[in-house]
Amino acid sequence: MLLSAFFFSVFQLASADISKDVSPATYLLIAYIGAALVVFTLKAKVVMKDLKAGNMKTTFGIPLLTAVPSLGNFLFAYYAYRDAPEPARVAMLLTSQVVFTVIISYFVLNEKGQVLRKLAAAGLVVLAAFLIKG
Repeated sequence: MLLSAFFFSVFQLASADISKDVSPATYLLIAYIGAALVVFTLKAKVVMKDLKAGNMKTTFGIPLLTAVPSLGNFLFAYYAYRDAPEPARVAMLLTSQVVFTVIISYFVLNEKGQVLRKLAAAGLVVLAAFLIKG
């Protein structure tokens, strides 16, 4: 979780830089295909097995439909980085969503396990946001 919080901050910094150089479509491809390639590289056998055995309607239909809000989030981030006079402030706002997610998961979803680890991850995100600003 701590490593994930760190890499999320790195992703935000890279997104700020790349948004100035590429179109929204290329940005989305980099974000989604990059992540998908990492997962596929690490778990190719499992993915292929699931794809062969799965019902294509439920395997692709519903998840693709529910991915639309995620696309909106990435497009919002792209345009915010591209148009912001200070992209570091955008990175701070976007990384702060991790803190809110940790808090909401604790109170609303009753995820009370590994509280110290979750708080440490949230704290690292806040620290990374300040380092990004600096």
